[in-house]
Amino acid sequence: MVRKEQGWQSEGARCAHHDAYGCPGRMQLSAGGASSFAALSEWERQRQQPCNCVTPAVTLRVASMAGEACELGVRDDWTMAQVKLKMQQVYDIPAGQVCLSFGANILQDDGLVRDLQLKEGSEPVSWVRRHPDVALWLPLVQHDWKKVREAPEEARKSSEIMLHVLRQSHAGVQHMATELFQDQHFLRQACEMRGFCNVVDVLLLLSYAAATADEDLSRAALHSEALRRASAWDLVSLVVTVVSKARSLSQSMKSGLLELLQNDMPSAALARGFNEWAAVDEQLALTLLEAHGTALDIRAHVGAHEGGNMQLSNMPPKLERHAFAWNVFVNHRDQMSSFLFGRLFAYMEVEKLTPSEAVPIFMACMGHGHLDISGDRRAQIFERVLSDWAAEAPALLECIEKDRREIQQLLAWARANRCLAIASSRQLQHALNFVLDQDHPPNSPVGRQLMCLFAECDLLPVATAEQIPLEWLGDLAAVPDSRHVVVQALLARLESCTDERLVEHMRSFWHFNVWSEADGGSCERAIRLLARWCCEAGQGPSETAFACQVLRQLPLTRLPNLDVLYDSPALPSQAMGVRAVQLAQSAHRAAGEARQVAQEALQTALWKAQAALHKAQLSQRAADGTREMALEAVETAQRGQQLAMHAFEEQRLDLINTLNEVTEGKIFVEVEKARLTSMLANMKEEEGKVDEAASLIQEVQVESFGAMERREKTEYILNQMRLVLAKKDFVRTQIISRKINPKLLDADDFQDIKIRYYEYMIRYWLHEKKFLDVAKCTLAIFNTPSVKSDESKWIDALTAS
Repeated sequence: MVRKEQGWQSEGARCAHHDAYGCPGRMQLSAGGASSFAALSEWERQRQQPCNCVTPAVTLRVASMAGEACELGVRDDWTMAQVKLKMQQVYDIPAGQVCLSFGANILQDDGLVRDLQLKEGSEPVSWVRRHPDVALWLPLVQHDWKKVREAPEEARKSSEIMLHVLRQSHAGVQHMATELFQDQHFLRQACEMRGFCNVVDVLLLLSYAAATADEDLSRAALHSEALRRASAWDLVSLVVTVVSKARSLSQSMKSGLLELLQNDMPSAALARGFNEWAAVDEQLALTLLEAHGTALDIRAHVGAHEGGNMQLSNMPPKLERHAFAWNVFVNHRDQMSSFLFGRLFAYMEVEKLTPSEAVPIFMACMGHGHLDISGDRRAQIFERVLSDWAAEAPALLECIEKDRREIQQLLAWARANRCLAIASSRQLQHALNFVLDQDHPPNSPVGRQLMCLFAECDLLPVATAEQIPLEWLGDLAAVPDSRHVVVQALLARLESCTDERLVEHMRSFWHFNVWSEADGGSCERAIRLLARWCCEAGQGPSETAFACQVLRQLPLTRLPNLDVLYDSPALPSQAMGVRAVQLAQSAHRAAGEARQVAQEALQTALWKAQAALHKAQLSQRAADGTREMALEAVETAQRGQQLAMHAFEEQRLDLINTLNEVTEGKIFVEVEKARLTSMLANMKEEEGKVDEAASLIQEVQVESFGAMERREKTEYILNQMRLVLAKKDFVRTQIISRKINPKLLDADDFQDIKIRYYEYMIRYWLHEKKFLDVAKCTLAIFNTPSVKSDESKWIDALTAS
């Protein structure tokens, strides 16, 4: 990449001064500027012109990243490759390892020294030593850009290599490392080098706009002709690449890009965006999925912009829609809101979930309250997952105990939400039965957890409840609506005891505060157990007190009949009295509730009556004062309106006067000042001060304003004519009328202005008593197409006085 020209570095060539003066034709290898070189040769002194082959014309300052600076004597027509060779000869720095940059721009080997436009005080040229991979692959890429496909990652991160690649082909953008999409210096140089030819250049320009937070540049790129010509495939690639790679992309830029995906894109092109890049950005992924779904629903046909060559082929392989939605979920599951999860879940196919995928999706559905999965489907998924994890009960217990795959969280959710789909699992039931069949089930926290889950969902069988250890019943009693199960379990345990064990354990079984929930049958069973205990324990004071305590805890009023009390002589004699007290308490509670209901009804009726009376009184007073209040309100509103309008007009007048003062004498805001003057004149006219209005506006020379549009300028002059006519200043009317060229009024869009102009001129010529000119003006109005085509208008024009 070294320019071959006659000079010290050319092969086999000699300096032009060689034959005549014996110039060696090679650059002296001394560093520095002219002062560092030997004295001029005799022939140079005679010609009074040094030879650039021997004496350099430019002193080039080169600095390393560490700040160490050196000077090189070079010619201004040298290439950067020649400068690097000079550095190699002087400082023993291999030319192939040197990368030069100036002003954040990488200097290409074929660039000239003169292009740097160096001046006194200019910053030095920077140089860095290339990475070995860059030094190795740069010459290969310069010869054939396709070699970059084989280059290592470090080489593809090099802005120097990628600039050479992009110079040769736009297809090289597919090999750019992610870091380069955020390097604003590289992107700016790439855009300047390539121009603005196709969608690849739009991609680079948008990346540069994102890196520099330039909203205006982003909008210009999004409305460029190159983007309008791009195919649908390339548009999808561009949006996915920029949104996923440009990390500093603002929300407004991202919104503008995502809108491109919603403009009737074909579904096949949108599906091309289903890849790992798009899955990184949640908003991009959802836009792609929803736009694709819309395109499928309406069966969008291929648009006109889908044709053409595919210039962007840089994205990773396409994923199937379900797999893409799953990847999006995996990437964003921790921070995804319930709303976004619902949008994403619509594109997942539950039947395609593997067991390892089913549980996190299932838990996410539960956690976000997204219960669209049917109960049967949930049960099917959960059963399949459990079968995959642990087919046997011991293995399943170990899995739950070690909380593999966060299954305890799922079981806790199922208990909190009473999910029958999970609680009805046969494998969980088998696991609980396996725990209960062991010799020491009380030591199993998993068994307790499963028991509470089944009880919460009202799926705990009575047969299983009777096997529950006594130590677990406290947990079961804490579950709402499960106390009757505890009662059944306790009764089953006590009924299976021998008389001796019944006497021993009766007191310990009775500390559970669940007996008030017993139904009539359970209450009868409990009384028979108590009668057995009384027969064996005796009728001592402590035994009698305990028996009475048990009777008080039992709901004796629910007994289907009283035979059990009469047929058990071992029971304390206070049994019937306890029942009578419970009946009295029930009657008292019922009477209290009835009295409370009656009081509430009476209070409600009294409150309604008082409210009705108060409302009637208010209505009467309101009716009496309605007329006066309405009149006062109207008067107040009118006064307020007048005050508001007056204040508004004063503020508006002050603002216009202030702006007039500010813009006085400013040529760049002369149009705005003219408009303010027109507004002020109109306000004066509305106040009846026609002379002041005419005086304000008549001196404004809008005909010289190049920034004002032609129609606005003409209407402004007509307004000047109207006001000076109203002032009866006919001399100034004639002066102002000459500012309008009558030929201008023949344009189609000036017909209304033409009519107004000649109407004003008719008034002027009538005053001057020049009736021929009046006739000419009338004829001009008549010849106007809009008047001539409407009979009523031209009759009015000809008969107007």
